Amino acid sequence: MPVGETYARLARTQGVEIPAWRLQDGFRRVLARAPAMVFPGEPPERIPACERAWWREIVRAAFRAADQMARLPDFEGLFDALFAHYARADAWEAAPGAADVLAALRREGRGVAVASNFDHRLPAILAGLGLDALDAVLLPATLGAAKPDPAFFAAVAARLAVA
Repeated sequence: MPVGETYARLARTQGVEIPAWRLQDGFRRVLARAPAMVFPGEPPERIPACERAWWREIVRAAFRAADQMARLPDFEGLFDALFAHYARADAWEAAPGAADVLAALRREGRGVAVASNFDHRLPAILAGLGLDALDAVLLPATLGAAKPDPAFFAAVAARLAVA
């Protein structure tokens, strides 16, 4: 289900009607100009909380971008529901044949990794989708950079010991 539809559905539970297309557009615009999900100097144990706070601001800004006048009676409750929703594998859809491709690559003895701009929830999501036959899941918060920054790709290459 598209982000806008999920946001709109949860907003309706609070009596707030915002068209899904406006939330989708607001989310897309906010995410496009958001700072990278990188937290220099934060100890590893703090990264999940930093990522959650980053997403909270993205969601808040997406609602504002969609409708400046809308007031959500319980934004924190709505955000908690969204964050939990997108932590579940059933909120996502794997490309058809993805698990088969991973299995074939593993049978050939090839290394397989995911390098993503997502957050700490990704390994569990991939596992829930049957896409966890991986050597590594590499994320901005642990690499110190995010796509499309060349430093991200350099860090990925270094972690995987490839050129």
